[in-house]
Amino acid sequence: MPSAGKLAAALLSGHMAAGAGQAAHAADRRAWFESLRMPGSNASCCGLGDCHRTDADWRDGRWWAVVNENWQPVPESTVLASPVSIDGAAYVCTGPPEWIVGGFGMTPPIYCFVPPIWGM
Repeated sequence: MPSAGKLAAALLSGHMAAGAGQAAHAADRRAWFESLRMPGSNASCCGLGDCHRTDADWRDGRWWAVVNENWQPVPESTVLASPVSIDGAAYVCTGPPEWIVGGFGMTPPIYCFVPPIWGM
């Protein structure tokens, strides 16, 4: 039977390894988001704060996504074929929720859309 000290050290080591794994996972996610580029250009889709998981659906031959709590069609020009979703979920990269043009609130533009991987 292991001593109390060895048991505590093993538990602490496992806890530290789990924390290191979470930090590595966060770094991987950040790198994935930063790798997203607008189709047809090398321009970034924005950053980690501009892209978020969303609900998505395929309707009438095109993707639809929830942006600011409203379903809207995704412009085909913004759909990314690569890289595929990091976790199978759909992601949308948009302008800020309070998108204002000429004093009028408008739906923010979609810069990039990562389709979900259905069947995961």
